[in-house]
Amino acid sequence: MLIVMRKLFKSFERLMLALLGCLLAVAGRRRVVLGDWPNGDVVEAALSALQELGAENLGAKPVNFPVDVENLYFRVKGRRVRLWVEQYGDVTLWGPRAVVSELAGRVAEKIAPQRT
Repeated sequence: MLIVMRKLFKSFERLMLALLGCLLAVAGRRRVVLGDWPNGDVVEAALSALQELGAENLGAKPVNFPVDVENLYFRVKGRRVRLWVEQYGDVTLWGPRAVVSELAGRVAEKIAPQRT
C-alpha cells in the first residue's frame, strides 16, 4: 500500500510542477532544477555562475518547512533571482526567464565535465 501511495504522490507532484511551469511562463518567469545536493557540486557551480555574471548577494531568508531549505537571493542584471537548496534534495533556480536560462546554461557547462 505504501508503494502505491508513493507512486500516486509522485504522479501528483509531476502534474503540479508542470502546471507551475506553465503559470511561471505566462508571467515571464522560470524555474529550473539544476541538480541535487550534495552530489556533483551543483551549489558551488551555481554560486560560481552567479559570481561570473556579477550577482549581488541579497542574503538568505528563512523558510518554515519541515525540511531543511536554504533560500538564497541574488540580484543579477537588475533582476532578483532565488537559489533554493534543499538539504539532500533538489537545487532549484527561480527568477526571470532570460536570466535563469543563462545561469542554468552556465551551471550545466560547469558540471558537465565532472559527470563524464
